[in-house]
Amino acid sequence: MTGHRLEQIFIGTPAPLPDGSPSAIYKQAVSGPIAVGVDGLAGDDQADPDNHGGSERALHHYPIDHYAFWNTHLRPAEPLAPGVLGENLSIAGLTEADVHVGDIFTLGTTRLQLSQPRWPCWKPGARLSIKPMARELITQARAGWFYRVLAAGEIAPGDMLTRCETARHGITLARLWQLKNTTTPDAAMRDEIAFMIGYEALAPDWRERLR
Repeated sequence: MTGHRLEQIFIGTPAPLPDGSPSAIYKQAVSGPIAVGVDGLAGDDQADPDNHGGSERALHHYPIDHYAFWNTHLRPAEPLAPGVLGENLSIAGLTEADVHVGDIFTLGTTRLQLSQPRWPCWKPGARLSIKPMARELITQARAGWFYRVLAAGEIAPGDMLTRCETARHGITLARLWQLKNTTTPDAAMRDEIAFMIGYEALAPDWRERLR
C-alpha cells in the first residue's frame, strides 16, 4: 500500500506575536523520532488550550502543495514556507480533495483518524502580517486538517503516512468546505449537511458549525 512521506515535523512553545499575545504558532522542525500521545506531539505546547490542541486537534497536517498557491495568490514580502502556518506534519501529495473525515492512517508506530478540517483563528495572519489570512484559509478551503490519535506511538521525518481505511460516506474535505461555505444549499447539500451533523467521527466543534 503506497503512502505519503512525512517531510518535516514541527513543534512549538508559546512566544509573543507582534502584538504581544502569546502563541505557539512559531514552531521548529524536529530532526529525529518524537513521541505522539492522545493530545499530540511531545513538546508541542499551546498558549490557548481552550481553542487549540486537545484530543480532537492532536496533530495538524498541512499540505506542502498549498504553499505555491499562497505565494502566487498573496504575493507576500517573504515567500511562505512549510511550518509558518503552525502545522505539525508537513506532507506533499494529499490535499482536501483527497481525504475525508473518518479516514484512518498509520504513521510511524501511530494510528490516526482524520477528525476535522482546521478552523483557522487570527494568529496565522498576525504572525505573517497578512490581516485577512484566516478568511483566505476558509474561503480558499486550504486550511489543512487535524487528526485524533487512535494509537499512540512514535513518528520521525521520512515515515510514510498510509491510509488503511477510507470513510464510506465519500464527502471529501473539499466538499465539506463547500457545504460549510454555501449560503444557498440545494437539496443534495442539505442531505449531506444533515449526515455530517450526525456523523460521530466529525469533531463536535465542526458538527456545531454545520448546525
